[in-house]
This record gives sequence, C-alpha cells and structure tokens, in this order.
Amino acid sequence: MESLSVTTNSFTLDLYKKLNETSKGRNIFFSPWSIATALAMVHLGAKGDTATQIAEDPEHKQAENIHSGFKELLSAINKPRSTYLLKSANRLYEEKTYPLL
Repeated sequence: MESLSVTTNSFTLDLYKKLNETSKGRNIFFSPWSIATALAMVHLGAKGDTATQIAEDPEHKQAENIHSGFKELLSAINKPRSTYLLKSANRLYEEKTYPLL
C-alpha cells in the first residue's frame, strides 16, 4: 500500500505541474483519486501496444501490485471504526464504433 501511495502522490504532483503549465492564472480542480483509479483500471485491462507503453512508465512498472494495492488501500480507508466513509465509483465508456480487444 505504501508504494501505491508514493506512486499516486508522485503522479498527482506531475499531473498538477502539467496542468499548471497550461492553465496559467486559472484555478485548477481535479480529483487525483479518480484519475489514478481510472488509469489503474485501464492499465489492468491494457493489451498490446497500450500495455507496453504503460509499462514503460517507471511509476507503472509493477502492474501486478496495482490491484492488490488499491484493494488494501480501500480496505484501510473504509475500516468500520472510521469516522468517515469514502465511496468511489468509476466507469469507462468505449466508443461504440471502435473495436475493443
């Protein structure tokens, strides 16, 4: 879980820097959690060139640990003794005319 947190934090900071470059003088609002979980979903289902390109990113080299890392993190966040409840939902939509692998 710790490596997932470090990777997600690093990704978030890199994304913020990129968004800041293109949004000079404007407010920036995004959900690092939603983006990270959506990309993890894509990563786990990727095949061929897409899987290869994602795997080339040093922060995504350990694909096999992503699923277990998110499971562990969600379990820790949503322990019954917590004073809060995090509900997260993500969905991917595909282009109907584009063939999926």
